[in-house]
Formats: sequence, C-alpha cells, structure tokens
Amino acid sequence: MATLSAIDRLNHPQGFNFGSRRFTISTVGLVPYIKRFTQENHQVNLAISLHAADDELRSSLLPVNRRYPLKVLFEACLEYVNKTHRRISFEWALIDGVNDNLVQAEKLCRWLEPFRNWQLDVMPC
Repeated sequence: MATLSAIDRLNHPQGFNFGSRRFTISTVGLVPYIKRFTQENHQVNLAISLHAADDELRSSLLPVNRRYPLKVLFEACLEYVNKTHRRISFEWALIDGVNDNLVQAEKLCRWLEPFRNWQLDVMPC
C-alpha cells in the first residue's frame, strides 16, 4: 500500500522520525485492506467512517457499503482489535434529519457491543 509506504518513510529516523502512533489511517470500510492492514501489524491507528448504523442508510451515504455491508465490516474491525490489541476509532458525521436520531444511535450501540472490552474512541451507550 502506498499509504503505508509513505508512513514508513515519515516514520524512518532519516525521514521525519514521526512515531507510528501519531498516524491514523481512515477508511470508509474497504474490508480487504482492513484485513491486510491487520496482518501487517503496524503500530498505526485505524479509523472507520461509519455515518450510519444500518445497511440501507449507509449504502445511500457510502455506496461502498453495498460491497462490504456492516456485518462484514464489523467482523473485520473485530478481527483487527483482537489481533493487534490496538484501538479503533469509529467516525460519524452527523447529518441533520438523516443520521442524527435515536434509532441510529441505538443501532450503533448494538454494533459496538462486541467491542465493550476494548478501548474505543466512542462515548458509552
């Protein structure tokens, strides 16, 4: 991945010598790349842009969800935290009248339930 190559160069002592943990890779949920990233065992943070907690709404906001629905995405995320013991951030841009309601919040809480024992960058439900 070109992104990880760039991070390696920025991290290198003869580069900018930035610590790996200062980097976060954010993705909309490209599951094969999340799985690959998991296996490569970098100390780089991972963030997932969700923006919706059900497949219908998420597919309308992020068409990639049609290829990698939430169940598949969350399985890859759980694999990531179980293997790497690294935290994962879930990102959500609130859109007035679209994904800023209690129904979406409750669905999100159900998706995050398997992550209860891991440190997440989300407020508790």
